Amino acid sequence: MQFFLLDPQDPFQRNEYERAFFQAFANLTSNRLVRKLWLWDDTKQTLRTRIPYDRQLIYAVRDSDGILDAALAVNYKPSQFQSAAFGFSPPASDRQYCELINIFSLRNRHLHRLLQLLSYCFTDLRQQGCQSALGTTAERPLRSYLWAGAHLLAQTEIDGEKRYFFEFPESALDRWARADIDQCTRTVSRLK
Repeated sequence: MQFFLLDPQDPFQRNEYERAFFQAFANLTSNRLVRKLWLWDDTKQTLRTRIPYDRQLIYAVRDSDGILDAALAVNYKPSQFQSAAFGFSPPASDRQYCELINIFSLRNRHLHRLLQLLSYCFTDLRQQGCQSALGTTAERPLRSYLWAGAHLLAQTEIDGEKRYFFEFPESALDRWARADIDQCTRTVSRLK
């Protein structure tokens, strides 16, 4: 397993990522809002966010076969805010924040791997000066984010679908940067 920062300027890496992103969300037919939120190309089977790649950090994982298995994209220059599409805006604050804009795992939908990816990402974000990570989620994953230390800031309902706006404060980012992932995996597994 290899954790790395994906280079979206490399055409091969960008295409691999966009195809994996598409594959991860293509079957979520009950989540209609992501069809409006992101840029889908059903013909090419690729998916990307509306946030330009020069404003993103994409943390990724390759499995033992070298296949891109999981990724977490972060809007680290949030002059354009993805969560605004759901009516949310960043809290008024002097803190340097970033925005989590997607997270997925493909072949190995493995909780342990996603928690490792979160730790890898938050370690790097803290080193870059990020003091708060904001994001939105559907109802189903909300409990896991709250367990992981996120605070619920707001919620809304759009076209019958609930969306939740959350923040990982500095203390949660720091905790994940030094987390015992094996213990976290056992704890989250008991929550399900």
